[in-house]
Amino acid sequence: MGILDSKNKATLRDRLQTLLAGVTANLSGKITLGGQSFTVSQLTTLIQSLVDALNDSDAQRASWSESVQAVKATTQKVEPVILALESMVAGQFRGQPTVLASFGIAPRKVRKVDVATKAIAAKKSAATKAARDEVGSWQRAEIVTAPVTTVAQPPTNHTS
Repeated sequence: MGILDSKNKATLRDRLQTLLAGVTANLSGKITLGGQSFTVSQLTTLIQSLVDALNDSDAQRASWSESVQAVKATTQKVEPVILALESMVAGQFRGQPTVLASFGIAPRKVRKVDVATKAIAAKKSAATKAARDEVGSWQRAEIVTAPVTTVAQPPTNHTS
């Protein structure tokens, strides 16, 4: 297993620190590794550069995380104001598309429905109303039903 096969940065950093301690305690002189010659000082500097890069990456991640949290907090404060401003501008300059464009707001699009689509929708509505047996308030008022009367029947005594 290679030194760089570690599962996470903390484990890799610990393994590198242990390796550095072993190099400084047990090696001296020149060492040839992978066809390159290193002194102990050069080797420790090289390994330490990776440890420093790992530490720097952790610091940058923490900084990045803090900046993301700051953006979220600021967005929560500013968003309601921006939405209210856009609504006010859209209402105030409703008929002036060039002014709206200067605010970066597109004017509302008017939905254009052709006559054939309206006719189909009217037929569907009438069919639905007929299928559900729906009537309007005037038709409902004309419907008069006779009051229901109940006739009380005398109790029957069955004697057997």
